[in-house]
Order: sequence, then structure tokens, then C-alpha cells
Amino acid sequence: MRKIRAFVDKQGFFILLAVCIVVIVGSGIWAVTRGGAEEDLVTDGGRLSQSVEDAERTRVNSPLPGSNVLHPFARTAWLETLGCYGAHEAVDLSAAKGAQVVAARDGQVTAAYKDGRWGGVVELTHEGGLVTRYASLQWPVPVNLHDAVVAGQAIGTVGTAAVEASDGAHLHFEMLLDGSLVDPQRYGL
Repeated sequence: MRKIRAFVDKQGFFILLAVCIVVIVGSGIWAVTRGGAEEDLVTDGGRLSQSVEDAERTRVNSPLPGSNVLHPFARTAWLETLGCYGAHEAVDLSAAKGAQVVAARDGQVTAAYKDGRWGGVVELTHEGGLVTRYASLQWPVPVNLHDAVVAGQAIGTVGTAAVEASDGAHLHFEMLLDGSLVDPQRYGL
């Protein structure tokens, strides 16, 4: 027992490091192999990314027309500001600070608040179980709780977020379908 304890005391750091590496690599492999499979439909032996009905209820326009994707949706990604791997279940769109952000489709404001980590946040609820969330906005925003909005209506301007500070000004755009985060690029963004 004494020999085991002496070994662990001398090599404990390396054992813990090896366990952490195995967990991280295993999580990465699981995330890559799992991918976005839960969003695919299987019909007659073929794969369709979504049905026609789902496409209509989830189609979105860009909240920043003409912008480029800075960071895509990823189950596992390196988070520069935090210095670690984690989930990035959103799309970051590049834009200059102050650029106008618009509603991706008709809906109702179900949240509008300032968050210490995410800056200004606006959440819109749409028909068909769809929710869009816009973060890294400058505060205050021009919409209020329960406001009805139409696609293309200004709901804020691009700012920054503390949790993604290394990326500078950009829009952090999330999309939830029936309560689950999904990749906005799969739905017309």
C-alpha cells in the first residue's frame, strides 16, 4: 500500500493529465461521430436534411444581411476567450460595431435584457416551435418584451460579449427548434 501511495504521490499529476486527455479526446470523437444526426430524417433508405414541412416552419433570413460566418455552429470548439474546449451551439456573424441587426422572421419578443457575459440579448418566439436568440448586442435595444416584430425589422445593433471578447464585435445568433439548439445554417441562414 505504501508503494502505491508513493507512486501516486510522485506520478499523480501525470495520471490525472492522462485521464483528462482521454476524456477530452473521447468527447471530441463522440461529438464528431454524433454530429447533427438527430436533425436528419431517414426515409426509404435515403437521408433528407429536413422535410418540406420542417423547412417551411424553420426557414430564417439572415439577421445581418451580407455578413460572413465568423464561427459556425459546433458541438465542440476551441473557445479562445475562455481558453478551453466547449460547445458553440450558435453561429457568430462578423460585423462592425453598431451594424443593424434585424429579426430573422416574424415573431414576438419573449426576452430583452442586458447580460454581464453576453451583452444585450433579444429572444424572439416564432410559430412552429422556433425561437431565435440574438446576443452581443449593444444596450439598450429598440424592442421591448411582448413586442410583435416582422422579418427584417431592426431589433438591435452589433456590440460585444465578454465570453467572446477575443472575437471583437459580432452577432452571436442561436436558433432553437422545439427547445433544442440547432444549426441556423441548416435552415436558410
